[in-house]
Amino acid sequence: MKSKILIYLILIILLSGCRGDINYYYNSGETNFRNQDYLKAIKDFDNVLKIDDEFVEAYVFRAACHYELGEYDKAEADFSKAIALDDSQSRLYYNRALAKEALDDFEGAVKDYTKAIEFDYKYLSAFQDRGILYYKKGEYDKAEKDLTTAIEQGTDYWPVFFARAMIMVSKKDFEKAKNDFDKVLKLDVNNAEAYYNRGLCHDQIGDFENSKKDLEKALSLGLEKAEKMLLMLLENSKNDE
Repeated sequence: MKSKILIYLILIILLSGCRGDINYYYNSGETNFRNQDYLKAIKDFDNVLKIDDEFVEAYVFRAACHYELGEYDKAEADFSKAIALDDSQSRLYYNRALAKEALDDFEGAVKDYTKAIEFDYKYLSAFQDRGILYYKKGEYDKAEKDLTTAIEQGTDYWPVFFARAMIMVSKKDFEKAKNDFDKVLKLDVNNAEAYYNRGLCHDQIGDFENSKKDLEKALSLGLEKAEKMLLMLLENSKNDE
């Protein structure tokens, strides 16, 4: 009996020591991550996972480190390991989607963004990023729906408004496009592309002065293609006189 008790106590001590090591390495890894020392953080989380290979948050943090270092394949692998251990967290699918998108796996990214939204239908980042990805893929109707949802949820991420504006341009709805470019420029006041494209919208609407003003602003911000459009605008104005 005494030997069994002794063995039991020894196991408790060993397990307590392991838990203490896990806490040490995990806390160190978290600190290194926040200090952007990703290589040190990865070593810390490696040590955590040597002790407990089912520690979900260690996989998540290590994946984030790999992502920040541009090691997107390793990030995807770690997010996948975390999902295998806990497939109920929307953020895990969202973050794996980011890694997949960085790897140009757009179909896989869309699936993971969609899974994140299934778990949380108010997941703003998932709607806006899936919408922008749909826009890049040329799936404008799906993109517009997601981007509008993100806007209704209160996004202040200017690429959302820019993407929807460009979709409106493709539909020749220049007034709506102009309104979205207005919002882009409230959020990013030196966005040369937004000035350029809003200038083109003003031209289509028949607002010469604002078109000229926007194209001049885009040119002043270093957007060279604005010069050609500005010259064409001025030439057309002379011909109309």
